[in-house]
Amino acid sequence: MTAILDPDVVRGADALATRSGMRIALENHWYTALARPVDVRRALDVCSPAVGAAIDVGHFAFLGYDLAAVARELGARTHHVHLKAVRRPGSVERMIQRARRHYRMEAAAPGAGDGLDGFVEALSAHGYRGLLAIEDEGNGGEGGMLAAWHARARALQAACNGHAPEVAHA
Repeated sequence: MTAILDPDVVRGADALATRSGMRIALENHWYTALARPVDVRRALDVCSPAVGAAIDVGHFAFLGYDLAAVARELGARTHHVHLKAVRRPGSVERMIQRARRHYRMEAAAPGAGDGLDGFVEALSAHGYRGLLAIEDEGNGGEGGMLAAWHARARALQAACNGHAPEVAHA
């Protein structure tokens, strides 16, 4: 299960996951208390392996993080991944969006410069074999975006020499 949680309740979620034999993946969003990779790592540091990260690459890219560095920091504790590419606004635009409570990000086409090659390579090196879920925020794949994502995901899988995670559309 993926969840967007406040760090103050993560220990309780860990206890619930442990008691019920399930896994919980903490998802990062740019406007929450788990916005930065270090925030997610600190939350995971107090949890059992039942709780891991649900890396939403779009939210980390939106804030300007190097996605390969994110995978190196969180890869060992990653349970799930949301793949997407977004346009990165400047800090003033992000501040205005936050003030207006406009949390939606503008989708971008996947491809060169999206940071996913290094991300998937680093994640694979950490042994991640879970799902790479294509999170479509492009209004149902208008303009061929969904087809571009499927092609991009296949290329990412191929680049991992048979050690790539499974791809799905979410």
